[in-house]
Amino acid sequence: FALIGIGLALSHANRQYAALLPAGGVVTLFVATYGAHMYYGMIAPETAAAGVVATCALSLWLCRMFESELYALFAVAGSYAAPFLIDNVLVDTVDLAIYFSAWSVVFSVYALWIGRRLVYLLALYFALIGFDAIQRDSMQTEWLAAVIFLSVQFVIFSGAAAAYSIRRNEPMRQDVALMHQPALLILNT
Repeated sequence: FALIGIGLALSHANRQYAALLPAGGVVTLFVATYGAHMYYGMIAPETAAAGVVATCALSLWLCRMFESELYALFAVAGSYAAPFLIDNVLVDTVDLAIYFSAWSVVFSVYALWIGRRLVYLLALYFALIGFDAIQRDSMQTEWLAAVIFLSVQFVIFSGAAAAYSIRRNEPMRQDVALMHQPALLILNT
């Protein structure tokens, strides 16, 4: 919290340098939350999940304040890492699908709000890769849930891509379309 506070206090003097201090603070908060749960058993899974949500919200606020996509990257990575690092919170495929889908909506809306495609693209790939990594072993028994999850992700992120282009009056250029292509291949198989 001190790094974040000092960075905010110095933001009027040297904005570029000051933006690095809160970034370190956000990473420290994520590591402290995950460490307190995983290694030291100091906090319950529900408390750790609440800490992750609060740290993500703070990171997105700092992203807006400092106009740095680095904070959005931290929020995306921190939120999608939770199922890997917090035990006994997401116990089945439906819980995992709801969790990832909720973050997908949050990051898609946030990307539209701040005008950065990279935010929803990062969330898209983290959601697809994270879900696959966790559900790979049970995919044969829960394939219907996986198909539904992928369909929901397709709707969320194709909606985000279209809404971004329309709202920002910024048609998708070829280089941006190529960044979407691997996800489209995954979602349409």
